[in-house]
Amino acid sequence: MKLNDARLQVIAIERQCNPLVVSAIAGMIQDGISLEGGADFCRKCPEAMRPIWKEVEDLIRADKDKRAATKVKRNPTAKVKMPSDWEPSEANREYAKALGMDDVQITNEGLHFRAYWKERGDARNWSLTWQNWIRRNVERVKANTPPAPPSAAPSAITLDQWRTAYSNFQEFGTWPANYGPEPGERGCKMPEEAKRR
Repeated sequence: MKLNDARLQVIAIERQCNPLVVSAIAGMIQDGISLEGGADFCRKCPEAMRPIWKEVEDLIRADKDKRAATKVKRNPTAKVKMPSDWEPSEANREYAKALGMDDVQITNEGLHFRAYWKERGDARNWSLTWQNWIRRNVERVKANTPPAPPSAAPSAITLDQWRTAYSNFQEFGTWPANYGPEPGERGCKMPEEAKRR
């Protein structure tokens, strides 16, 4: 609490006391001086000082309690280290599936996620951290996926579109459905030149 706090001035006015005296009392209380020490500092009227001292003490205590409660609200849980055996829970897997990922992609992202966070530290909630990770990954893949070609026929796809799709396939494991079977699968229509940059 600031020693020139307006609340201290209100106490001084209500108690008809010099504001400097009230500020001095607040300073002594904050420095850990007891009520008896405060009464000694004003030898003329120690009994008159006791109610003022008590009121300032209550004000400072209430202010500390309020600040402590606010801190708890801002940080209700502490950050924790990732468990060494962390894997996406069933709920985490369902979240990723709802965003369009398959089991293989989820397992791969789980490995990347664990490796990344083992190096970087702590989190408050590993499930929320996972969900943010997956959501950003899906957004990144969508942003890097080329637009659908004007025709669904693989022959209408340009070489640059094939290269972009192949690059995304290698990096993220995603393949546009309208490009036909994935590279390496039977019936894949991607030209061999698309593999070369």
